[in-house]
Amino acid sequence: MSRRSRSPRKFPLSGRSRQHTEPVVAVDARRRHQRGEAVEQFQRREEQRAVPPGPGLVLVEQAGRPGAPPARRRFSQPTSLIKYSDGSCSIVTLGAVPLVFVTPMRILVCLNRDLASNVALNLLLPALAGHEVKVGLTERVGTSVVVDEPPGRAELRTAEQTLPNEVLFPLVELAALLDDGRRYLTFGEIERHRGIPVQTLLNPNAPPGLELVEAFAPDLIVTIRYGAILKAPVIRVPRLGVLNLHSGALPEYRGVLATFRALMHGDSEIACTLHYISDGTIDTGDIIGIKRVAVNPSQSLLAHILALYPPGIALITRTINALARGEPIPHAPQPDSGGAYYTYPTANEWAEFTRKGWRVASPNDLLSVYRLYLQRSSTTDRKSDPTSAG
Repeated sequence: MSRRSRSPRKFPLSGRSRQHTEPVVAVDARRRHQRGEAVEQFQRREEQRAVPPGPGLVLVEQAGRPGAPPARRRFSQPTSLIKYSDGSCSIVTLGAVPLVFVTPMRILVCLNRDLASNVALNLLLPALAGHEVKVGLTERVGTSVVVDEPPGRAELRTAEQTLPNEVLFPLVELAALLDDGRRYLTFGEIERHRGIPVQTLLNPNAPPGLELVEAFAPDLIVTIRYGAILKAPVIRVPRLGVLNLHSGALPEYRGVLATFRALMHGDSEIACTLHYISDGTIDTGDIIGIKRVAVNPSQSLLAHILALYPPGIALITRTINALARGEPIPHAPQPDSGGAYYTYPTANEWAEFTRKGWRVASPNDLLSVYRLYLQRSSTTDRKSDPTSAG
């Protein structure tokens, strides 16, 4: 059909003929990020009607000509229009899904400066695109340096923090690798390539930290492995609340290193829980969702920890998208009884962990993760991704 046709073609939809001439828009996150410009969003006049499953017409505003008559163009698949603030447009295919308004949010992501937090942030980046985001980092979980650190804990800290922060991340940044959209990015690269500010935020409850949070005025705070406990003044800031991804099933495993406890207890599954933080207590807020991963006795503790983040980030992504659409988030309070709070394992518990045949980490674990930060070809076998379940 010619662009200059004067009347739109009709096509069947649910047994009827309907004109498909309304502007429709979806957010192309990568394009929006690259342009660094606001996206003007539209919605169908009939919000409940899905995009037709077959070819159809969309109304496209001509790029660079505000107010110009729309040009009708025919596409082989259901399509949507992305209009940028400079008047240019992009067309993307959608599939048969309903289109709704998406409200950009200010999101503060609080993490620890370690390997697992960085992996989680890379997995979360697609959900953050289109929103204004800042990242705050602690340097450790807890407030003090451990004296006479048990060997197992020292091994895990070396694998999670020392080697990534002092070797992997600096070398990757010195190599000046391209952001090809496939490899993982270090914290510094995320700031440089994606324009997301990353700064140290050791104590958001103290006046300097609280001032930073209040100045950003986030709509939502997301915490993953964050090393500080948020208090009421911080929790009151975001209008949509505070979400925490806990690497354990709640209420059974509150506290630190829940994955260690699940393996020690002989559980057949490990889990992560997305829940609200509503006060200064630890891992007690209403539960939004729980995801479980089968235990693999041939894998190490570190491998099991990393395996929780793909399903956990999927929970966060679903929640962020629902909040951006203005939808309520189903959640339920935790049971009053059951479960326990765990602190760091003792030296005896680490020794018992080893006697049961578990490894804390392995060189293969680190090599598999490190490869995620290197340039990857389009034929790279993603089955070797250590963050994949199983």
